[in-house]
Amino acid sequence: MGPKLAQVLARKDLETVQDLLYFFPRAYEDRRKIHQLNEVKAGEKVTVMGQVHRSHPVFFSRSRRRAFEVILTDESAAWLKLTWFASAAYLQKSLGQGVYLMATGEVTFYRGELQIVHPEIEILGKEPTSISDLRGLVPIYSETEGLYQKTIRRIARKALDQYSHRFQDLLPDSILQRYAWPNKSKAVQFLHQPTSETSFDELLESKTPAQQRLIYEEFFRISLSLAIRRQDYVEAKAPVLPKPIKFWEVFGKNLPFRFTAAQKKVLHEILEDLESGRMTHRLIQGDVGSGKTVVAAAAALVALEASYQVAIMAPTELLVLQHFENFKKWFEGIPVRIICLTGSSSTKEQKEVLEQLKQPEPTIIFGTHSLFEDRVEFSRLGMVIVDEQHRFGVRQRARLIQKGSHPHVLVMTATPIPRTLSLTLYGDLDFSVIDELPPGRKPVATKVFTEKQRPALIREIRGELQKGRQAYIVFPLIEESEKLPLKSIQSMLPEIQSAYSEFKVSFLHGKIPSEEKRATLQDFKNGKVDVLVSTTVVEVGVDIPNATVMVVEHAERFGLSQLHQLRGRIGRGSEQSFCFLMASHLGTPEIVKRLRTMETLADGFKLAEVDLEMRGPGEFLGTKQSGVPYFQLGRLPRDFELLQIARKDAFEIVGSDPKLKNHPQLRSWLEGELHGVSWN
Repeated sequence: MGPKLAQVLARKDLETVQDLLYFFPRAYEDRRKIHQLNEVKAGEKVTVMGQVHRSHPVFFSRSRRRAFEVILTDESAAWLKLTWFASAAYLQKSLGQGVYLMATGEVTFYRGELQIVHPEIEILGKEPTSISDLRGLVPIYSETEGLYQKTIRRIARKALDQYSHRFQDLLPDSILQRYAWPNKSKAVQFLHQPTSETSFDELLESKTPAQQRLIYEEFFRISLSLAIRRQDYVEAKAPVLPKPIKFWEVFGKNLPFRFTAAQKKVLHEILEDLESGRMTHRLIQGDVGSGKTVVAAAAALVALEASYQVAIMAPTELLVLQHFENFKKWFEGIPVRIICLTGSSSTKEQKEVLEQLKQPEPTIIFGTHSLFEDRVEFSRLGMVIVDEQHRFGVRQRARLIQKGSHPHVLVMTATPIPRTLSLTLYGDLDFSVIDELPPGRKPVATKVFTEKQRPALIREIRGELQKGRQAYIVFPLIEESEKLPLKSIQSMLPEIQSAYSEFKVSFLHGKIPSEEKRATLQDFKNGKVDVLVSTTVVEVGVDIPNATVMVVEHAERFGLSQLHQLRGRIGRGSEQSFCFLMASHLGTPEIVKRLRTMETLADGFKLAEVDLEMRGPGEFLGTKQSGVPYFQLGRLPRDFELLQIARKDAFEIVGSDPKLKNHPQLRSWLEGELHGVSWN
């Protein structure tokens, strides 16, 4: 193809033939029947083909909305209106009089006329096209300026004809035969060119054998990687750590509360791991406020009493400092060294910490990403605890583990991860769930407000402050942005100080120096600050029992799981707490559903399932930071059953053939995927 088309394709990251073959359709249209315009009826979804008789922009003065209308005619002498509610500059340029096009959509009856609003269209040009070329189950691809359906289909067809036979199958023949699935070449060909006898419903729901086979392969790949990683952990010999005696006695006296039954159960599971002599690799899940950190502290004492070092890694400096302060209180009187290393530590502090780590004394170190650095060397690392694991990738976790000789690993997350996603993110770990909150906690009352209701919101907050309670007000931005029309801490702080003039208002965000952050948080904790205006830096780890109000500005911009995390900062005392979600608009059904779900659901795991279904895995956790595997065809939770099957098959293969000697194609693929996997 020419350089101009190659440049257009590059905008869609299509630079090789393989890219093109894996550029699967985003949808399909059933064009096995093309309706004449005189046959269409309101309420039917139809595909029609005709010629533009007239096209023009429209302005509705009452609603002040713009639209673009096309009057389509065909040989039946009937006509049909096509409407787009937008300025549609691209359409105005492309759909001039005399242009032939195909349109698909639901026919509605409006003001005495039949129309299709926002139809899916394909522009056919100035010359009539043979209907036989357009019939069938037609793939619809993602477009970009200068790249249209006709062009994509043509080049995809050429690529298939010349190269589809070159695919190498990753899946063993035994699996293809077991499920009666086609080979890779036939499966890919089917997705680009589905046969006319295929069930359209099955095609839309990704239930055809070809689609199921390719989705399964995506899940099988990640499951195989996890199975090999898990095999490494199972085979690794780790320190045998008996239950502590002296340290736990002091620890128990220092705690101002008793462990719940759920915390005891999870701690028992961890202790069994630590005594087994095999490497512990366990995920501790629990809703906000369920007490994961204190369980991790109890586990850390097991390693510390055996004279090992413990590293605790958290994603933000604020959370590191919070853990540091809590552990100092809980471990008071216990002869262990408690140190901290973050990006804000002074050069002198960093040098001292690095020297202390080289001495073989029972030491617990708290840190952010700085713990990954090569200069951080441990003399006797026995346990690694990673908090808010979804903020770190799998390889980052592995880098910290490699600083010891098979240290035990505990991974914590206060973001409830649905089981559908846990199997792909943490499928190499054992699972423990703290499914009980400490006694006396009242459910947080959640209410959505819009801008018109701001005076009522201020009254609600003042009412709580006058009772001696404290409030968080969270904004998405520190400073105003030209690109995002959002309120920020900087722009709203004077207004907040005026609204609550008789109360002490302070602010907190990621750009504030470490010491200042610590002081502000301490003042809030001690009741010297009534209202803390902050970014989402307070999302995890901040525990102020007297804070009973959480206000989230621009709540429509946050996912359910993040809103639940913020809500989890309150409701930690015995008083009733309130989460107020201030939405600048409720402009879409998706926003309304998300915020109303927050009002009605308190269970973090149920919320996480809804959030995953609404947003998909990448947006749910933030793909760049979380190491979420990218699935091109697989959709969770829709394909959870297929994920379970692929996981079972992958783990069985690795269980019976740990070095994959009988599966050379899998072995070869893994060597490239895992970069230096050891088969010794």
